[in-house]
Amino acid sequence: MQDQMQDQMQDSPGVSAGGPPLGDHHASFLTSSPRRRESIREGIRRGDFDGLRGSMASSIANISSRFCTVGNTKEELEPLLHDLWYACYQTAMHTSHSSAELDRLAFDLCLARGRGCLKSPAQSDGSFRSFPWEDLPFFVTDMTDFWINHCATMGATQRLNLSYFLAKLASTSLDYDGLCRVALVLFRDTFETVRPLGSLAELGNATASPDATIQDLSIAALLPAAYAWIRHAGLKIFQLSVISWNDCSVTIGKGGATFTESELGRKSTSPAGFSPWRWLHWMKRLQEIADEATQAGETSLADDALNAICYMLGHVEDSGTLVETELDARPGFIRHQGRYKDYTAYTEWMQSSDCRET
Repeated sequence: MQDQMQDQMQDSPGVSAGGPPLGDHHASFLTSSPRRRESIREGIRRGDFDGLRGSMASSIANISSRFCTVGNTKEELEPLLHDLWYACYQTAMHTSHSSAELDRLAFDLCLARGRGCLKSPAQSDGSFRSFPWEDLPFFVTDMTDFWINHCATMGATQRLNLSYFLAKLASTSLDYDGLCRVALVLFRDTFETVRPLGSLAELGNATASPDATIQDLSIAALLPAAYAWIRHAGLKIFQLSVISWNDCSVTIGKGGATFTESELGRKSTSPAGFSPWRWLHWMKRLQEIADEATQAGETSLADDALNAICYMLGHVEDSGTLVETELDARPGFIRHQGRYKDYTAYTEWMQSSDCRET
């Protein structure tokens, strides 16, 4: 892994004699990218997560140095940034969501953002070029692409690990809330698309499937990941829903068929993005999933759905929003709706057999 970092340092003049001209760095970095990515995958296979995190820290320092002292532009450094986020994606996907290591990885990105906006002289007239580490350049677009292109082929545990990681970062309003686009895609696939219930037990021993498509996944394959987002970024998602945030392409933000064809979907004024009506639809769909899972004996899946409803209603209560107004006008919209207002009472109810009644 450290050898790959040395390779990065040897790709330019000013670092090593005989390197390519400065303007050719983008092509040079792009050519060496497959080698760097294979090194990352080898680190994953060895389970060398400390080494991977150390390599990422070295890469961040190297990119900063290249910009400030070598004179590389952000455009020239783009391949190195994409490789950095690829390492982050692979590490997050293979690090247990219940371990402190995943939180450390998220903190590493916070440290990178803390470098702020780097400045480097651009011209003899005293002007400067900027490199905005606080925006983590290309991170959000790369993570969104990774999710869209590889969500289906991941194992269930990998999907859950990555969701915890991304949701925790999204809760910090990273890149003007752009990371929440992943939640839009996931929620559309989970709550707005017709698919079988499936079984968590069957997923327990399932590994990554390179030939799987999103149409192959069951609710059981997706709901734990959606619950991770609701649990760790639910307040942020609710806030974006209230203001009907739609800073995304229609492809990413469009509603799924079961939403757009529903009563709630017809009330929505935006074809894409978050909205109060989608938030309500997601809660209603969670109630339906909990009922179906209960009838199928999928207790853990039902618990995830009910716990998600609890978090969502908790954000709505006393918010003075359209969502709260609509819920107050629909007292039977969520079964046992009043039980969710007192978390202690809700927990006791969840441990009883009463919550299994449909």
